[in-house]
Amino acid sequence: MRLLLDSYVWGPAAAELQSQGHDVIWAGDWERDHGDRDILQRAHTEQRILLSLDKDFGELAIIQNQPHSGIMRLVGFSPRKWASVCQEVLDLNSDELQDGALVTAVPSRVRVSGRGNRSLTAGAGWRRQRDRNRQQSPGLTPSVLSHTVRPPRRRTPPAPSLLRPRNTGAMEARARRRLRNARSSFPHLRG
Repeated sequence: MRLLLDSYVWGPAAAELQSQGHDVIWAGDWERDHGDRDILQRAHTEQRILLSLDKDFGELAIIQNQPHSGIMRLVGFSPRKWASVCQEVLDLNSDELQDGALVTAVPSRVRVSGRGNRSLTAGAGWRRQRDRNRQQSPGLTPSVLSHTVRPPRRRTPPAPSLLRPRNTGAMEARARRRLRNARSSFPHLRG
């Protein structure tokens, strides 16, 4: 697979992807940063999938209708996992990316936004990937994406105040003390 990595992508991720057999160019190796528009244009002219960490390339592709050859965005992964996450996303979505899709990978899911006649909703793309994975590997091999999923925190709601035992004696003592302090401060309130 032909990839162009944005300059903000960790450099060793490029070397790791090259060792996995990908043709990788890292923008961090260039003498100067050419800007997002030029990086996107170079990726398109060389028919490379652009790997980035920010939304700017997606905005250029969608809002400003800049041509591209597929954009992959990684969000919320540690830099040491970028290459393995990229490889897994490529395994799952290589056809969509080569057709010019925008793929966003977060630890809990992968969102595929299609282009042209392969327009995908986020839910349909994810379900298709999940079904494809189940067909390819019925043994459910561990996945980088599934390892980073955190289970939702369970918050127990507080007990209703009617059921919560109260120390009414302490509350009454506090009220008496406040009244006593108020009477001592304001002698005209003594009755």
